[in-house]
Amino acid sequence: MKGYTYILECSDGSYYTGSTNNLELRIKQHQNGEGANHTKKRLPVKLIYFEEFDRIDQAFYREKQIQGWSRKKKEALMDGKLKDLHKEAECKNDTHYKNWGSAPLTPRNNLNTEQNPLTERSLLPEHSPLTERSPLTERSPLTERSRSQHSPKKYDSYKASGVEWLGQIPEHWEVLPLFALTELKSKTDNINEQLLSVYLDKGVIRFSDVTAKRTNVTSLDLSKYQLVEPGDFVLNNQQAWRGSVGVSEYKGIVSPAYIVLKLSEVINSTFANYLFRNGLMVGQYLINSKGVGTIQRNLYWPSLRRVNINLPPLQEQKAIARFLDQKTSQLDSAVAQKEALIELLKERKQILIQNAVTGKVVWSEKEQKMIPLALSGVEGKDSGVEWIGEIPEHWEVKRVKHVTSKIGSGITPSGGGTTYLEEGIPLLRSQNIFFDKIELDGVAFISDKIHQSMSNSQVFKGDVLLNITGGSIGRCYFVDIDIPLNVNQHVCILRPNKKITTLYLNSLIASKIGQNQIWFHQQGGGREGLNFQALKNFSIPYPPLSEQKEIAAYIENECQKIDQAIALQQAQIEKLKEYKQSLIDAAVTGKVKVNEIEYYGKR
Repeated sequence: MKGYTYILECSDGSYYTGSTNNLELRIKQHQNGEGANHTKKRLPVKLIYFEEFDRIDQAFYREKQIQGWSRKKKEALMDGKLKDLHKEAECKNDTHYKNWGSAPLTPRNNLNTEQNPLTERSLLPEHSPLTERSPLTERSPLTERSRSQHSPKKYDSYKASGVEWLGQIPEHWEVLPLFALTELKSKTDNINEQLLSVYLDKGVIRFSDVTAKRTNVTSLDLSKYQLVEPGDFVLNNQQAWRGSVGVSEYKGIVSPAYIVLKLSEVINSTFANYLFRNGLMVGQYLINSKGVGTIQRNLYWPSLRRVNINLPPLQEQKAIARFLDQKTSQLDSAVAQKEALIELLKERKQILIQNAVTGKVVWSEKEQKMIPLALSGVEGKDSGVEWIGEIPEHWEVKRVKHVTSKIGSGITPSGGGTTYLEEGIPLLRSQNIFFDKIELDGVAFISDKIHQSMSNSQVFKGDVLLNITGGSIGRCYFVDIDIPLNVNQHVCILRPNKKITTLYLNSLIASKIGQNQIWFHQQGGGREGLNFQALKNFSIPYPPLSEQKEIAAYIENECQKIDQAIALQQAQIEKLKEYKQSLIDAAVTGKVKVNEIEYYGKR
């Protein structure tokens, strides 16, 4: 079955990437408003790029790859500048299994502490636990020596599997249909067992361990929920095509709609969990799901049962499972350490801003840089406000209302979302406001007539915009573009007067001084909302205008360095995750052979 990956341009200029087995029909569905939620709201849409594949699962993989790209990279692809992307990535990317014979098992750390001033150690808070012989600043647990000693090798001989999507497999491996390795279960009336769920990135987990906000509701009647026992293979029938499957470690119950399978004794449960969650298998869930091309794609056992599985001998399964347990644990540990470093860098950024806006560091004319207040010769004084503390003697404390000419928000236009247009005046909502930018991609548009009728909430260059409701309350950023803009009722406009600069006001609101007052007032009100009266009376440290400009420049320069360091760590995390998935896929499909002595043990 052929597959197509396509890109649509929507009326608001955004791109939508999808995959289908019938391109002409799918495009018509999008154009008729029967496609994805994204395109329904942004009609008309037009096809601007597509790729054809021999199989739909290949198209699906390509869709997921392109969806993770930036807008510029998608445009480069469409302009024909990335024709050889697959080939180049396969030849040059360290994480590709074909390069494991010469490339290291984990991506190299490109943070050269001798050449790059943005070193992890220099940007961490003093006395951070990660500055003392941290695995991030020293060697990774997967050292160069261990990489060369334990790099996986290929099997001596391979054979055709007889299954197109499986390709070549080791000579002694088998190919069996799923029904030969599993047994469909449907045991109910176990209402006292714990609830389980299946997640895309975690597999089968306990319902009580779910920390994210849930959008689905659990039924009050649990009598029809299915029993799951340790070692059972569970598939979320509506999300299996995305990878929401796994072998359970727990006993519990799951939704009646899920597919629950008991595994045969010839397949190791740990190996099975890796196998059933690898990319090729997820492609089979997609192919066998009903409603390909729609948002909800249901998978049923009659369609799934004949999917072919590659199976090594049981002893080899256990060896592969031990190998992957060890390697993925090391990779997960490396990712966790880098995520901890990112949090510390963010903390450092917040401390830097806080120290600057409270005068803990001040501008030195003599040295032409910011230096600690204690070394500046400037006397300090008590601000009289507990959460501000000491400030330079010549500073003041003012209310926000004294340094702004406007504090207020907009409204939702009459008719709500039905009044939004394909083009026009951008209407900024809370989802457009972030701490580091105002995101215009996917913004809603209103007519000039509505914009003029909402004159009280028109936005101008130099305004500071602040989210005042919901889960994103407190996010703020300044307007640095000179185009007509408007806001709805969830975004507040703070317009600086001549007494304060835009950048300094934005830094104050983003600092702990601003955020703590937002937290205090919205929590005190018992709801996620901030009223204008409270905002007007926020207390802020107030330096002379000339110092505000120096402080803003200092914050911008230093935060840019920290943001670059954070971006570098995030890129390395993505490399580690990419390598982890590539390693799993290669091991469970026989593309590489694990070290027999180390992982097989005594036979």
